[in-house]
Parts: sequence; C-alpha cells; structure tokens
Amino acid sequence: MAAGFQVTWFPSYGAEMRGGTANCTVAVSDGFIGSPVLREFDALVALNAQSLERFLPRVKHGGLVVYESDGVTAPEPGGRRVHGIQAARLAAEAGDRRVANMAALGALLALWPLVPMADALKSMAMVLAERSAALGMNQYKARSINTGAVMKGWQSIADQKSADL
Repeated sequence: MAAGFQVTWFPSYGAEMRGGTANCTVAVSDGFIGSPVLREFDALVALNAQSLERFLPRVKHGGLVVYESDGVTAPEPGGRRVHGIQAARLAAEAGDRRVANMAALGALLALWPLVPMADALKSMAMVLAERSAALGMNQYKARSINTGAVMKGWQSIADQKSADL
C-alpha cells in the first residue's frame, strides 16, 4: 500500500495453526480489487510440503514458486519458475527460526521485485513498531531479526543466480 498499490488479503487460520496448512491469499493491483478470493496465483510462497502440494496447482503457467526446501522434495516446475530456499535455516541465522516467512519474502522480492526492497523494509518496520508495542516486545530487536531474515532470503537468491553462471 505504501508503494501506491491496492492490496487485500484473505487469511485462513483456525485449527490449521496447530500443524496444518494455514494460508493467506494476498492480492496486489494498481487498480480496483473486486475480491480477495483468487482461482489462480501469480506467485506462491510455501513453507511446508503440505502447502506446496495443496497450492502449487493454482500457480499460473509462468508463475513463481518459492518454497522451503529443507526436507521438501522439489516440485516439477510444470511451466513455473520454482526456487527452493532454506527459509527456516536462514531465519535462525538472522536470530529467530520463527521468521522463516520473512526469509521467504526476501527471496520472493529478489525474484519478483513488485516493490523496491527499501519500501518493503520501511513498511515492515512500521508494522513491527505497532505490533511490538502492542505485544510489549522490543521493536528494535524485532526489526533487526526480521530485516536480517529478509536480507538473507534475498541474498540466497543472489547466491543461486551466481552459482548458475
């Protein structure tokens, strides 16, 4: 939103939070978004095998897939751009394994720069400041760990591209 896009999201939590496949659909557009419910996706970030298996068929031909590769069999591309990263390991290196989603975000932005990295980090810092205050957490530590994870995810893609040369 800070970059001028229309954005909507549609989370699915519930019992899935205790080990199943929780998911969230995010729609980003420069025009009006009629519904957050999508039949096809331009991109998928999957942090476990169950999510990858469930949502991969909905990624458009030519779409992008970023998935947690640790302990997950690489999917057949099927006309998609598929990139595995060790998101949990990168998050742990940044300071907290629980921010694996931020490492995946960094990889996604390296492969699909929908918004400039600086804008993404600025927006993340604003959200973390509000959330940290509400939870009584140290916002500077949270920002440092999350920023570190985003950058590690981004760098993992840069390293993959270098290895491919």
